[in-house]
Amino acid sequence: EIARRPKCRIVMKHSNEVKVGEKMETIFVSGFGFYTPEGCLVGDSSGSACDMNGRADLMVSEIVDCGLLGEGLIPSLRDARERLLVPNAKVIPEAASVYAVCIECPEQPAPLSRPLSLVSGIDFSLYNQFCAPSYEQIRLSTLKHRRMTEEIGVFDFDLRDPEMPEERSRVEKRKATGSGTIHAVAFWFRLDLDSVESLYTGAF
Repeated sequence: EIARRPKCRIVMKHSNEVKVGEKMETIFVSGFGFYTPEGCLVGDSSGSACDMNGRADLMVSEIVDCGLLGEGLIPSLRDARERLLVPNAKVIPEAASVYAVCIECPEQPAPLSRPLSLVSGIDFSLYNQFCAPSYEQIRLSTLKHRRMTEEIGVFDFDLRDPEMPEERSRVEKRKATGSGTIHAVAFWFRLDLDSVESLYTGAF
């Protein structure tokens, strides 16, 4: 069975470490190390520049951080489409959806950056310059909190779309579910590897 499979070349590189030469052949680009059956050629993984010798018809990407886009997933996909992939190439993951909820979280011993002021009579405001500028990863199951709104579907990303915008914004109005103070917006995502398999980072 293996002998009947078409040969492919596996290039285990980041997309900015490879280029396409003149020779056209079917290749498989991956950011993971895995078992390669007999008949496949393993690309150079030494860290030197690598010539792919043709555009790829499949790309597997793991440029996803805890906030989904923080490591540059969208511009990396755009660059790969322009330089490395054939038209209509298969992309894994292929889609993602972001969800959010407003939460109340009282002061507590937890690895959570928040604006500091007076704490037990001591002014900690100078430490605010070291807080995370955008978001940070935390296990909500370890954080004392209360949901102040219903879950909101914020963004949907079709990673197969070559025209997907790199930046977008959205304004949402939601009624609070009770009295309290909103301290933060917790968000998570579902990552669709294909039409069947998905990864989910939510705690709710």
